[in-house]
Amino acid sequence: MLEWCETARSSVGPATTELYARSYQQLQDYWKGAVARGGTGKGTFQGTDRIVAGFIDFVYQEGCERGLSMKARANQAFYGLLYAYPQLQGSMPFSARALKGFERMRPSEERQPLPWGAVGVIAADELRRCTLDGRAAEGLAFAVQVLVGFDCFLRVSELCGLRRGHVVPAGDCGTSVLLGIDRPTKTGRNEGTVVTAKVVESSLQDLFDRAP
Repeated sequence: MLEWCETARSSVGPATTELYARSYQQLQDYWKGAVARGGTGKGTFQGTDRIVAGFIDFVYQEGCERGLSMKARANQAFYGLLYAYPQLQGSMPFSARALKGFERMRPSEERQPLPWGAVGVIAADELRRCTLDGRAAEGLAFAVQVLVGFDCFLRVSELCGLRRGHVVPAGDCGTSVLLGIDRPTKTGRNEGTVVTAKVVESSLQDLFDRAP
């Protein structure tokens, strides 16, 4: 796609280009079948729009049958087509509406980058190693940083500035609140955040009970 124009080809990164190419090929395979069945307005913007919208619906139905959200595949095919043929920009209203409907029917779900078990292993292993080396306090601080940082989505600067005194009980609600990270930033002052994961709460209490 766009092999003739290096600057246009470089408008997206190589990884995105590869994803576009893969989904675009799947769209082309569907396209051939749609044209063979006839009635698609071959060679017109309207016909192209109908075919792409049909492909998006096909991907949605396939995802429902397999219990998967295949929204990325539909998005990559749509934007891959616009990447290959930028003259279609603004001429695909039905396809754009199909993508919007896909999003409403299968909304995105938040997923942690690591399972909690892996986070716990990282924290516990560092605490164990530091304790064996006579650096239990350092290991405890690291473990707390890992657990709270992962649960609260802290920035690197916030994580590095975290101290034991910043994690305190939150009264009767039974959670812990991160305090002390309140230095001024470009967007105002950070006042704190609530720890939401029960596994972090119990781990923090266990870690503090074992602290020297």
